[in-house]
Amino acid sequence: MPLSMSGKRSRLKGWLSPSLTVVKETLSLILAGKYPHQTFTVWIPNDSELAGGSTLAGLEGKKVKISGTIELYKGKPEIKIMSNDQLALE
Repeated sequence: MPLSMSGKRSRLKGWLSPSLTVVKETLSLILAGKYPHQTFTVWIPNDSELAGGSTLAGLEGKKVKISGTIELYKGKPEIKIMSNDQLALE
């Protein structure tokens, strides 16, 4: 993903890797690759509508649609998910 995409609102489709990473009570869903070599991360902070809910159950390995603003974190692109309408099954 080009660095020029950083800061832009985007819609992405992809398969979630079969691994969820929980760090400091936040959840990261890996899109395209395995941690720590993923090419994209979907970050769900603990104050998100999705945190701790049943929406995430069973999403691993599924094709999803993600929408949000792309930001770089440690040189890798990610989208922060704060509301249910940003993440849906494809």
